[in-house]
Amino acid sequence: MPIKTWPFAAAALLALAIPMSLLAQDAVLPPGATPPDWLAKPPPAAMAKYYPELANDLDLGGHAQISCRVSGYGAVERCRVVSESPPGLGFGRAALRLAPLFRFRPATTLVTAVPSQVMIPIRFVPPPDDIRRAIPFMALLAALSTLWARRVRRLRGTRVDLQAKPGQIAGG
Repeated sequence: MPIKTWPFAAAALLALAIPMSLLAQDAVLPPGATPPDWLAKPPPAAMAKYYPELANDLDLGGHAQISCRVSGYGAVERCRVVSESPPGLGFGRAALRLAPLFRFRPATTLVTAVPSQVMIPIRFVPPPDDIRRAIPFMALLAALSTLWARRVRRLRGTRVDLQAKPGQIAGG
């Protein structure tokens, strides 16, 4: 698969990684309240960024289930790992790192939004080989662009006289 197809492959990876169904935990809702619903899920780049390093090196997939509180504003908070498989490879920790990227339409009663508890299952699928090889290169480009931006900020405000001798600053 050529690297040009990366966004499409990443979107397919995300579609496999996070099931569309949301399992509301048993009943912390008032009678007649509607359960929370998905508004946003982590983008494919976040899934790749937080994929456990050891599992990536071993080309292993896995899954984790986290329990989180959904605030009355739809933010995910107070998450904890309920299960992860295979254990010890970091899928639970990766799921916790992804948690702030989830957004929900909060549970509601007829009058107001109410906090609720949800279970979020996350399935991690190893990226295809060409994407896995591209990730370190993309990280290097990001680091270099950050260093370049810092250098430009430091030099901003320093005038350079093109007629001056090398190493000599204008007016100096």
